[in-house]
Order: sequence, then structure tokens, then C-alpha cells
Amino acid sequence: VMVGSGCRRCFTFPATLTSGPYTFMWYWQFNGVSRSGTYTSCWEAKVTGGTNTQTGDGAMASSSSSSTTSQRVPSLVDACLIYLVENLEGIESLEGIEPALVQRLLDKVIEKTKQKPSLEVLQKIIFNQNLKKLDLTGAVFSSSDFQFQKFLENAQLEELAIGGTISLDDAVVRQILQGCSTLKKIVLNRSARLTDEVFKYLAEYCPHLTTIHIQDCIGIAGHYFHAEGKAPAQAQQQQQQQQERPRSRSLFGKSTPSKGPADPGKDDLGCESVKFGAVTELDLSGCRSLQAKNLVHLASCFPSLRYLDVSKMFLQDADATSLLNTVPLLSSLSLSLNPIEGAALQAIANRHTLTTLHLHCCRNFPTHALVELLQGQASLVTLDLSQCMQIDEDAFPQLAHHASPRSVLPLLNSLDVSGCVKLTIKSLQALCQLGCASSLHTLRIAGLRVDPKVVDAEVTPHLPSLRLIDSRNCQVKGGSSLART
Repeated sequence: VMVGSGCRRCFTFPATLTSGPYTFMWYWQFNGVSRSGTYTSCWEAKVTGGTNTQTGDGAMASSSSSSTTSQRVPSLVDACLIYLVENLEGIESLEGIEPALVQRLLDKVIEKTKQKPSLEVLQKIIFNQNLKKLDLTGAVFSSSDFQFQKFLENAQLEELAIGGTISLDDAVVRQILQGCSTLKKIVLNRSARLTDEVFKYLAEYCPHLTTIHIQDCIGIAGHYFHAEGKAPAQAQQQQQQQQERPRSRSLFGKSTPSKGPADPGKDDLGCESVKFGAVTELDLSGCRSLQAKNLVHLASCFPSLRYLDVSKMFLQDADATSLLNTVPLLSSLSLSLNPIEGAALQAIANRHTLTTLHLHCCRNFPTHALVELLQGQASLVTLDLSQCMQIDEDAFPQLAHHASPRSVLPLLNSLDVSGCVKLTIKSLQALCQLGCASSLHTLRIAGLRVDPKVVDAEVTPHLPSLRLIDSRNCQVKGGSSLART
């Protein structure tokens, strides 16, 4: 920067400029230097309404210009929430606030306090007898200065979401859960410091859980699934007995003890009792450290499982097949972003009658395996095949050549084949011959090499229940995009 140099200029905002954050950019060049070139500089500014001008160094100043800037008037509810956030320290109690507004108030508090609301503020907000759901994702807690269970014991929460910060570890979760005996749903997503111990605390303090979401927790290895229920003496005795038995080869290439007679009241893992017998929904997506040898024992801890998400876990075909052969009958399954092949799809076809199946970006399974799977899924309602670029254009025509095509996918409501670039108009026309022709409400074909006009003329008239077709970015020269609701 040249010493003593400076540039200052004012301008008036146009009358149509709405309030909000903006990036302003100057284009300038040195005086008297014809070939100096053009320079730029920019800064961030927040337009807050009224008539303003902007000086060259980014400072806001009032103006007497007659032009005005439009501004959205906050609703009465927003104004009240803003007032509460600004004056929480002087308010003795918020016990009378409507439960529906509690979460909106917490979001504003967490945003204002840079993710670390004070103990007193949380105490005032959470003391609400009718509060059933609470989302504190992004809030920072510490085991040394926050006894959270004291503020939750009277709340009778049914759903709680925490996580999203590096501060959340097993010790903090344990403190929080001690006041959450009525929880039915817990969300602990994006908490890198959590380990398998968290499952022990969930089982101990939350006996009524039906839903567990623990996405992208890379410290979870799944040892709890394998060892749960064994007392130390019993585990040692069982290990000694196993060492005396002849050994055999396992699916994963390691020698394992042959099974002897099962002990009364125990399963093959020696578990005396199942801690998560009521859990029907489990989301482990992104838990990349979860070992396959432990994942195959999932059913021992979750015998009532119906909704399972194991996407983004880099599951190989053998791992996924072993898992699917051991879990109970599933209604919803997500294997997205895993390198699964045909054996995993065969395992689904053999054991599960699904209503929802997500295979987004699974690019290793062959087309014939998908066709064999879909022929037997009469209950399927939602199917996600987006970005499965290996699926041939003959996939749906093969289904249409089934002995009874109207019995194929008769309940399918939503189909996503976005990014399946080998599919053609012939593929989409075959859908009209299947059972889903009368039930399909949503069809997503974004990125396909088809002409939206041809789809509109030759496909949609034969899908009478269709409400949404998304054909954005269809790669046809001269073709237009189509997105109709």
C-alpha cells in the first residue's frame, strides 16, 4: 500500500436493494497512469434498511437522499424472540413460553453466543414442562462446567439432538443422558470423539429408545455389538471354553472357534439380555471405522431393527452380504456410497421385503443383479438409484418383459435415476408398462441424455399419478430443461 494514498467516495443504494449481507467491489486505476491497468478491492457489508450510503473504506453512513431501501418487517413472533435473546440475562424465567418457540429461541441463542450458551441461559429456556423435542446441535458442552441432566430431568424429553462439535465426548454424553430417561430418539451426528462407550450409556440411561442417529462418528468401531451382555467372569470362562474347541475358517479368512451347544437364555455371543430391544431405526452412515467383524453382530443388540442406514462406510460386497444375512427383516435400507456388488443385492432379494431402498452412487453392482432384485420387491415405495452410472438402458425393459409386468413394483411412489447416464427414452418408456405406472408420483431424471420434450410427450401421459418430474440438466443438444410440479 502506498503511504499517503487514499480513495474515498460515496454512493447511494438503489431503492430496490433489500436488506441483508452484500459483497461490494470497487474497480479503480491510478490517476495519470494510462497503462496501469484496472484494480479491484472488495469488502463485506450488511444493509440494515433505511437510506444509506457506503464510503470507500466500507463504513456505513446515513444519507439525506430521498431514495429509500426496502426492508422486510419482522413478524411479531420474530420481534419477540429477538427481544428475548437480547434481554435473557434480565429475565427470571421463560417457563411460560410456547414449546413450539423454544427451538427457535435456542437456535438464535446458539448463533449469538458463538455455539457456547451460558449455563444460566440454557436453564431458563429448558425449564419448560411441555418440551418434548430439543435440538442443541452445534452447542459446545464441557463435562467440567455443565451438569446438563439437572435441567432435563423435569423436561420429559422424547427427542434430543446434540453433536456437531469436537467438544462432545463420551463423558459429556453420559452426563447429558442421566437426565434423559424418557428419550425415544437421540441424534449424535458428527461427533468425532465419541467411541463405543456411548452405546453403553444409551442402554443404561435411555431404556425407551426407538431411534438412534450417529452419523459420521469416526470413533465408533462396533466392539459393543460383539461384547454386549457378557460379565467379566462369564466372558473369561467362555473364552477358555472356546480355546478348547476345534477351530474353523470364517467368512473373513480368520480362524474362529466352532460353536458348541448354546447356553440357556443366551445367544451365540453369550449375551444374557438385549439392551436395545425397542430400537427400530439405526443410522450409522459415515462411521467409517466401524469394523465389519463387529457389524455382522448388529442383530444381537438390535433385534427389532427395521430402518438401517449404513451408507458411506466403504462396505465391501462380502461385508454387506454378511450384515444383510444376519439382521432381521428390514423395511428401509440405505447402502449408498458403498462399493457393493451383486451378492449384496442378492442378499436383499432373499431376505428382505423393503419399502425404501437407497443405492445412491453404488457403481459396482451389475444391471442383471438389480433386475433380479426389483422383480421380487412388490412392497417397494421409494427407490433411489441416482448416480449409478453403470445401469444399462435395458434394465427397465427387462423388467417389462417379465411374465407379469404389472406385478413388478406395483406400489412404487418415488423413483430417482438422476445421473444414470446410460438410460434412454426407451428405458423410461418401459416404466409405463410396469405396475408403478399407476402409482408413481415422483420421477427424477436429472442429468439423463434424454430430451425433456420427448419425455413430456411420450412418458408422462402414461403415468397418471405423476406430480413431479425433475429433468434438469438433461444433456441433449438443443433440449430444454424441465421441472414441473
